Amino acid sequence: MKTYYLYFMWACLLMSFSCSTDVLNNLESVNIKKLNIVSTDSISSGATVISSMEEFYQFLVEKSNLDSLENDYSFDYLIPNASVITMTKEGYTNEFKIYVDCHDLEISFSDFQTADKLGLIANKTYFITIGQVQYVLPLENNWHPGVAESLDCGLILENPRTDNFVNAPRGYVGGYNAEKSTYTMATSLVYFLDYTDDPKIWYPCAPENLKWNVNILIL
Repeated sequence: MKTYYLYFMWACLLMSFSCSTDVLNNLESVNIKKLNIVSTDSISSGATVISSMEEFYQFLVEKSNLDSLENDYSFDYLIPNASVITMTKEGYTNEFKIYVDCHDLEISFSDFQTADKLGLIANKTYFITIGQVQYVLPLENNWHPGVAESLDCGLILENPRTDNFVNAPRGYVGGYNAEKSTYTMATSLVYFLDYTDDPKIWYPCAPENLKWNVNILIL
């Protein structure tokens, strides 16, 4: 009789443990689903769901290829009390720095159309210099920056010695420094001098005329 009673008690305990485990597993499953599912009632049909800052930056890169900067990014549907603004800065903060082996290179353009585009005289010898200029933007604690289309900025060059700067796209590359809470934007510029040391002829514009557009996610 005692043996039967012990078996009965063990069976009850095992059933109780199994039920408790099922409940915990169900709760865990529910919690996971709550974390992974965003209610469709609160998001517009055209909104892009952003689950990480990496996806946010990728989203900005894709948006930067659009013709207009006036876009509704719909972040207010995705993150409570968040908004995205496009900020424009002019000029530069860090002086023009010349790329290695890109100083006073002797050059002459025989093509009249290309020379005219650069503001030069065809078949005339110039000395060309290619370098980089930067704008360092201080950030508020709740600002998260990203590159925006900047058609009034300098040039995007991967290799200043070999890239065709005449047809290079205008814009910049950006770098976020979390420790200093700054966003550094860098772009390439070209200038020409002739033998008379006349004023520099800048392409595509002088440093003081640069316009940097930057998307800011405000949390």
